[in-house]
Amino acid sequence: MININKKEWNEVSFYDVEQFITKEENERFFFEYKSDSVKNDKVAKEISSFANTFGGYLIIGVDDDGTVGKCTEWNEERVHSVVHDNLSPTPIIDIKNLSSGDKSFIIVRVEEGDRPPYITSKGYIYKRVSSGSYPINDSADLNSLLRKAEYKERKVAAKIEKDDSIIVSTMPSNLCAYVDIGFSLVSNQQLSLEKNFFKLDLKKTVEAIKKVASPCTVSRVGNTVLISIGETITSNNSRENMLLNAGIGHFLEVHPDGSAFYRIMISSDAEDMRADITNLTIASSAFREAYSSMIDTDIDEKFVYADKYEKIRVYKQFCPYYGRPKSQGGTDSETFRWFTNHEIHQTKTYGANKVICSSRIPATGYYTVDRELFNKYELMYDRENLINQLFGTSYLNLGYVEPPVLDSEE
Repeated sequence: MININKKEWNEVSFYDVEQFITKEENERFFFEYKSDSVKNDKVAKEISSFANTFGGYLIIGVDDDGTVGKCTEWNEERVHSVVHDNLSPTPIIDIKNLSSGDKSFIIVRVEEGDRPPYITSKGYIYKRVSSGSYPINDSADLNSLLRKAEYKERKVAAKIEKDDSIIVSTMPSNLCAYVDIGFSLVSNQQLSLEKNFFKLDLKKTVEAIKKVASPCTVSRVGNTVLISIGETITSNNSRENMLLNAGIGHFLEVHPDGSAFYRIMISSDAEDMRADITNLTIASSAFREAYSSMIDTDIDEKFVYADKYEKIRVYKQFCPYYGRPKSQGGTDSETFRWFTNHEIHQTKTYGANKVICSSRIPATGYYTVDRELFNKYELMYDRENLINQLFGTSYLNLGYVEPPVLDSEE
């Protein structure tokens, strides 16, 4: 997508846009002008077409001939509302409200989407052709969009899914299973997230983790930050100390764009088919706190959506239970949760309460965390709840049949 007057988006001013509009040779393929009286469905149509093609700019408050008026009917909140209510999935947009004297307009920057097709609430899929937006009726065009979405999913998988071949080849004798959680985050200010990531004070991250779990390590590996909990040495069958193989342990990997992956191991007691799953609560809480200390304070404003998956890989059948933590700590809420989960597994069992095979959520691909998810379940959208959704897992109460205790009931 082209820049306006060769400037970065965060540097674009009212005069840059006005000057660009008045140029006779400006490229209308990437620009669409609409008057202040434009209807919601027309705005959704134009944004759909840009997202399905190569991106572009929708300017509200400018007549089709380029005359700049005054934008009074539209604001940033209305644009966001139209996008979230009339387009699926949600495209990546950024908005500026620019004015000078008695002139003003809204300019919406629409990124080329990586989850096409972007469909309007009326069921239409639009694309950009020359200087206009037209519905897609050709199966070849639709197949092209679907292939783009498939390619994007493969890239996401390469970033946040881990191979388990190393674990299988030298698996500790008491390892029963592990839980993997991964999400690929999409932001409308990715450059800002990346700049802040490389300036992180990781001492704060260590302090945040130690409030919940220890020992821990925090290190940089390439462009990511890798956080681990627990020891890196174990004993073999001959009771000789040995280093753990790669991939075995409780660890979190955070990417510069805010994406993350974490793994939690589940192991059995000696000569017992029971497996303590206390670490599912402790480690996931520690990783959530670590991520919260690293990610931008206004991540909820920069967040567009995240593709997420959850997976448990079971190697040996086991009966999950909550054991007593080795050390006390954490918040009153976490202490309450532990005792509640402990009582659940002690007093309510169904048969052998046994886990015998693996599962993934969803079974294939990913599910989406976005504003629509919060609206669907009537959850308040803020920074804390967003991070909770990204790090939450449905495997927290393995083996238990009744609904788990929710935070709101504590």
